[in-house]
Amino acid sequence: MTLFLILYLLLQQKILIGVNLIYIVLIFTLFFLPVTIVGKVFARKYDIILEALIVSPLYFLFGVGLQHENPGSQDFLMAVPLFFCYTATSIAYKVTGFEKESSISETGMIEQLGWENAFKLHNLSILLTYLPLFYYLILTKTFPVFWPVLISSVIALFEIFLLYRISLGMRPNWNIIRMTALLHYFTIIYILIFPMI
Repeated sequence: MTLFLILYLLLQQKILIGVNLIYIVLIFTLFFLPVTIVGKVFARKYDIILEALIVSPLYFLFGVGLQHENPGSQDFLMAVPLFFCYTATSIAYKVTGFEKESSISETGMIEQLGWENAFKLHNLSILLTYLPLFYYLILTKTFPVFWPVLISSVIALFEIFLLYRISLGMRPNWNIIRMTALLHYFTIIYILIFPMI
């Protein structure tokens, strides 16, 4: 009932029209995908990618649409680094439970890729976070405002270092890996949002 009330109020304000309605449908589809048998298998195999799609670009672009403006090409360009940053953070955060989950024969994305390939995907995601972000800052001429976001690359390098130590066979400190992954993601979000307030 609450959901229908919210949808009614958004439609009454003429916010939930056109593109925003498409985003809502896509978000609900991805949320309820695990309900079906085929969807459950797909959602388990590609859990990290599906979560990243929901968080960014869908939530991000839907948020832009709720501010009475249709998302433009620059908004899509901003969604790309957020997508890859969330993917890298999820890999670093979820790899900490790899041993427990593999014992119960889970078939998540990390288990399918294996440790080494998951770490490679993590490093590639970090690279694909900063390249479009740098391009966005230059294209929109907002480099003087948002340049501190590039400082978060130091946290990303530390995150890569921590995962690299695991591949060398060193004993991992799961708490530091989790905290670094979350710190990296929320640092980027905070630095990008703070000048807009």
